[in-house]
Amino acid sequence: QFYNFNDSDYLLLTTGNNIWNKPDNSSQDIKSIFGKILYINPSNGNYDIFSLGHRNPQGLFVENNLILETEHGPYGGDEINRIVFGGNYGWPIASEGEPYDLFDENKEYFYKKSHSKLGFKEPIFSFVPSIALVSLLIVNSLSSTSFLFRLVSLSFCVSLFEDFLSKSIIVSKSFT
Repeated sequence: QFYNFNDSDYLLLTTGNNIWNKPDNSSQDIKSIFGKILYINPSNGNYDIFSLGHRNPQGLFVENNLILETEHGPYGGDEINRIVFGGNYGWPIASEGEPYDLFDENKEYFYKKSHSKLGFKEPIFSFVPSIALVSLLIVNSLSSTSFLFRLVSLSFCVSLFEDFLSKSIIVSKSFT
């Protein structure tokens, strides 16, 4: 997605955590590109970190100064985040989800449930259980004079034998 930042056009690019289901600190490491939203200068290829602490970003919606991102959480905890420059979204420290090996008696790692108490950005919405949301579509409310958006998240089923639209969630929220 292209985004005008500091009066220049940049390309926003999402990257996920580098090892599936084995949380490491790469999402929090500013020397790593994993688990970040990067902004790239298309004229010279230089990039920098726009936000960090992401697990598995899926969808990115950009309109004016509004940036929304959908993100797969671990076992539960899929998120919709409002992205701000310099924001840290907490992965792998904070998540509403649980480790996939939750019932492994030898597992000592659990995620903190509050993002904000640890200095991280809270999700706009967290889905527990997960719905595997992917894309975002924003529709301006036609029946309201306020800047209220209707957020529609669609998660598509990969199986040809099931209905192609597996889940649909509508969340109304003011993002201004």
